[in-house]
Amino acid sequence: MSEPSILPSSLHLLVMMVVWQWQAGFHRLLVAVWLVVFTIIMLALLITILLARHVRPALLFLNLLPLSIQKELAHLDKVLPR
Repeated sequence: MSEPSILPSSLHLLVMMVVWQWQAGFHRLLVAVWLVVFTIIMLALLITILLARHVRPALLFLNLLPLSIQKELAHLDKVLPR
């Protein structure tokens, strides 16, 4: 029986994409640019979610998020202290 993966699925996917691009012969610069863009997007999403508790009126676009994420944010809003 194989052991469960230590890496989260998104990180695992990121690693597999980089390996695939590397094996396909893409230039190192393309991989580096792709990683930087992906990291910036993920950090922006994380900061947005963390700030959503404190700056809720300014972040109305959170309504565009999937319902499951909205429910999780609502739950965190009730559970975590202000």
